Amino acid sequence: LVTFINNRGQDIKYYSIPLFAWMHVISASFLLGVGSILLGILTRDYFNYNMQLDWAISQTVKNFVFPMVVVLILPSFGILFHIFQTISENRIKSDKILLIGITTAFSLLLFLFWNKSIFTEVYFQTDSFVNIETIFAVGLYGLICVLSIFALNLFKTGLKNVSTPMLWSLGCLFLLLFAWPYKGLIQGIDQIHSTLTYAIILSIFAGFYFWMGKIFGKQYSESLGISHFVITMIGIVLTLKIIPLGRNTVFWGDIFMGLSIFVFQGVIINAIFYNVVKPVANYWGKGAITNEWKLPSPMFTANKQNR
Repeated sequence: LVTFINNRGQDIKYYSIPLFAWMHVISASFLLGVGSILLGILTRDYFNYNMQLDWAISQTVKNFVFPMVVVLILPSFGILFHIFQTISENRIKSDKILLIGITTAFSLLLFLFWNKSIFTEVYFQTDSFVNIETIFAVGLYGLICVLSIFALNLFKTGLKNVSTPMLWSLGCLFLLLFAWPYKGLIQGIDQIHSTLTYAIILSIFAGFYFWMGKIFGKQYSESLGISHFVITMIGIVLTLKIIPLGRNTVFWGDIFMGLSIFVFQGVIINAIFYNVVKPVANYWGKGAITNEWKLPSPMFTANKQNR
């Protein structure tokens, strides 16, 4: 929050700051309340479990799995929107409405869950199977559907190409829209956080490939980037047992996830030593209109030269 407020350029207005940065601000705002609530729940559980710290910690972690994943996935949405807008060359026309809607919806979801964590276990005091986890999951999935449709709609008039950052972004949406409900319905509502965690990882790689040239001044190999994505997705699908292959499904998923690490190292080494493409200030075309694309690539080189 301090960085967002103090490091903003004098000629940059708040409404012109991209959604990626705004999502971080919303996420950081939610995190402000996490510490006190976490401490309060831990204290309650500590006395409820006869001052057994290990049981108190395990119960507290269980309570915070869902809301913390929600907080962490907000910057992921920011990355996806940023990439979709830039590559499709099609801008979101209602940033303010989108930000207000996201903040309101996520605030309501977090309030419902943390209210349950502090005061009660189930909102409906009956034998109904509908508990707060179900309400939370359905609400979050509904919000994911709305945001995903809104993001994919950017391509309706402006899809130009499917590059490596786009593949990672679409992989993230696949996990959010299809793999997550499948995982929840087959293995239980309390297991879906693992799918959301993988979705967050995919969005991080999407952002890395999208801004790699801006950060390092050297671009990735498209073929290696696509190979990295394919191997990682196979590993995720097997690890989550979306496609079960018998008793060794998770084992083979681990193998592919391990291979993906070596492929990623190959992407970095290839970019450093073989100079795939030395990016200019803006290598994504006219769709890249945010402020970082007006500066040299990499940005820190220009700062050193000026000094």
